[in-house]
Amino acid sequence: NKDQNKKDQNKDKQKDQQDKQDQNKEKQDKQKQDQKKNQNQQGDQQQQKNKQQQTQQISKEDAKRMLQALKNDEKKTLQKLQKQKAKAVKAKKSDIDW
Repeated sequence: NKDQNKKDQNKDKQKDQQDKQDQNKEKQDKQKQDQKKNQNQQGDQQQQKNKQQQTQQISKEDAKRMLQALKNDEKKTLQKLQKQKAKAVKAKKSDIDW
């Protein structure tokens, strides 16, 4: 009977130890996940800072060139549109025979 009690106590101790190990493992896993989240957040923040620095590094000359290119593209687009409208008007006029 005493042997059985000792065996039961040993089993209980082993279970307790296993439970503690499992809890410690869960804590470690959670800490690792938290660290990964923090690293990801820090990485995201660093990327945002880099993007902000890149946008701030555009020189005035580059900005002027980009604006000029956009203006030129807009002019070309408007000219194309006017030509298409003119063709449409000519086509309508020539279709009508009075």
